[in-house]
Amino acid sequence: MVVALETALFGLAAVLYVVLGIAGDDAGAASFALAGMAALACAALVALTRGLWHGRRWAVSPAITWQVLQGFVGAYFLTASQPLVGTVALVSAAVALVALVLVARAGDVTR
Repeated sequence: MVVALETALFGLAAVLYVVLGIAGDDAGAASFALAGMAALACAALVALTRGLWHGRRWAVSPAITWQVLQGFVGAYFLTASQPLVGTVALVSAAVALVALVLVARAGDVTR
């Protein structure tokens, strides 16, 4: 599941920002702030992943919203001279979005 992979990547990002903050890079406080935001995003994605895994209807709309926002970020990265990151973000968002819509239309979600 693509949302679970995104969750793992946000968790990894949180850990890496903490490591950068501890290592004493020039922006130590900013690294800890980014770690906190990545951890919050990871926690939200964990809840979404669990909801989707258990077939809960409430998880579909925020997951679709997340994929649309990720598509916008991917489009930005494409225009910001980082085509690899942009392509990965856009492709994963598109795959997850199609899967979420198909699951929602098939009625495989419960209360």
